[in-house]
Amino acid sequence: MGMFDFLKVSVGDKKKPAAARRADAPGSCIEFDGKSFPLASINSQGFVATGFDGSLIAKQTARITVRVADPYGNFTFPVTVGITDVRDGRVAGAWSMLPADVDATIRKYVQLRKQKTGK
Repeated sequence: MGMFDFLKVSVGDKKKPAAARRADAPGSCIEFDGKSFPLASINSQGFVATGFDGSLIAKQTARITVRVADPYGNFTFPVTVGITDVRDGRVAGAWSMLPADVDATIRKYVQLRKQKTGK
């Protein structure tokens, strides 16, 4: 080993690969404060999301974004909700002053999903 061998450094020109989307990233979810939680159900009264971390509490009002992306619908809307229940990793909320066009979209989505899945 020579006196200057420690100066030999290999530097690759490889670029880091682009970050892949997480496999468990939800298609339909609620988002707030930079967090997202998968939607378990949605209807014209409100929603239920799973995998919840407890960052909201019952009777709290929150501003969230709802993203629905599945074979039955693809839409996004911001909304104010009243949190109705938080337990066992789930959060449920009721819409506050849902715009008529969003309400119609949700109703159409629920009806289509029911026709296709029977649920």
